[in-house]
Amino acid sequence: MNALSTSPQTREITRKALDGQLLVTATTPPAAGSFTVTHGLGRVPSGYVLVRSDGYVQLHEDLAVPPTEDALTLVADTASVTVTLLVF
Repeated sequence: MNALSTSPQTREITRKALDGQLLVTATTPPAAGSFTVTHGLGRVPSGYVLVRSDGYVQLHEDLAVPPTEDALTLVADTASVTVTLLVF
């Protein structure tokens, strides 16, 4: 193993990534814009990954609404797309 794969920072990032929630039913709003997903982590998430979508969509965090222990607010550029997210 190289030094990077055994570093404390890498182990912590891996631990957080594996301590995530898969959301299968999040749908972007009927008009492009902000929407909130309940993630169920019980802590403020470190991030998210778009795993799957049923249409083209770009997502980013809504910086005006900080994430909480229960929810994450995102902005979508496409309306009515169902997305699967890994929130960690």
